[in-house]
Amino acid sequence: MSEEKDIDDSRDGKLKITVSGRLHQYNLGQILIEHKSDLIKAYTKAGFSSAEQLLGELYWGAPSDVLKEIASEHLENKFNFLKKLIDEEDESFIGDEFNFFYRPFVIDDDNQAIISLDKNIIYEGTVGSLFSGNKEAFEEEKENDLKKILKKNIKSTFNNYAWLEDYDLEELLDFIKSYSSRGWHIEDFIIVNKTYRDKLKTLDFEERLTVIEYGAYEVSFEVLNIKDFDFKNLIWHYDGGLLETLNSYVFSNIFYATEDNIVQLTPSIKYVDQKSVTVDFDWPIDE
Repeated sequence: MSEEKDIDDSRDGKLKITVSGRLHQYNLGQILIEHKSDLIKAYTKAGFSSAEQLLGELYWGAPSDVLKEIASEHLENKFNFLKKLIDEEDESFIGDEFNFFYRPFVIDDDNQAIISLDKNIIYEGTVGSLFSGNKEAFEEEKENDLKKILKKNIKSTFNNYAWLEDYDLEELLDFIKSYSSRGWHIEDFIIVNKTYRDKLKTLDFEERLTVIEYGAYEVSFEVLNIKDFDFKNLIWHYDGGLLETLNSYVFSNIFYATEDNIVQLTPSIKYVDQKSVTVDFDWPIDE
């Protein structure tokens, strides 16, 4: 059940959107070929069924425990990367090895959302309910309202985002998943993650790495100094590559269209109880 509440005293202030529940966080980065080679050669000796499973356990646990089945002289002579992980396990985090550049949350339709403006709750309910209800009333406004925000500069807190450079307005309207009383639902084909696109062009396919963390999360998205808040200025941004494989996925980032710019709400993890880690030697994109 969802509930939208009246904004009592002021439409100005700090906008905070808190999402909670079981969800995934994807971590996209780079694994060096020599490090990947160590994992491929070592996984059977360590008692695992794949190099990805071995790396997932190393990410989750203490390397000295995970690699205890491999004789120390083999680690010393054949697996420099794995030996390094053991030597530095009390001083560093394995994730630092992978230059993660894009870390989207996968917010699902059954996650809980609380939207507050200067600590006054103005929406409380499921993420899926944000887009429920009659959207037909907004279809006539869609084109004019899109024109108002298309040319606005996007100020990002993580990664470099920008509008699609060469576009046809009618094509963009077709690609917008929905526009309703609680904002736009726009994919990364339209608001482009340029950091990600640049990596696709420059990083070797064999060095792609995704680490997927799953657990119970509370994630906060925040931005200061909103003036004259309007739900219709919210942009719920999702990754098309993730959408292809995750049926209940709704969004990863949130933007807000101000009078002058479009600003990204800064995400931060307030609580996490991690349940599992899985690894893929690829990125979730069909390129």
